[in-house]
Amino acid sequence: QVGPAADVYSLGATLYHLLAGRPPYSEAKDKLAAVKAGPPRAVRKLNPTAPKPLAAIAAKAMSRIPVERYPTP
Repeated sequence: QVGPAADVYSLGATLYHLLAGRPPYSEAKDKLAAVKAGPPRAVRKLNPTAPKPLAAIAAKAMSRIPVERYPTP
């Protein structure tokens, strides 16, 4: 569904990419199926030096449940 929650997810995915050095679902051939299947690997598993607070922000912004994301960008 398009709306603020989708915008928050997109911003979270951008932050994830900046922190991890790659997009959240870069390994999956079918990106949409991968998003539906579950969250991407944790940022800090891919980049242990990523700041914990920023990794947490990215994870919350990309929550699979829209109401669990930040309410606004």
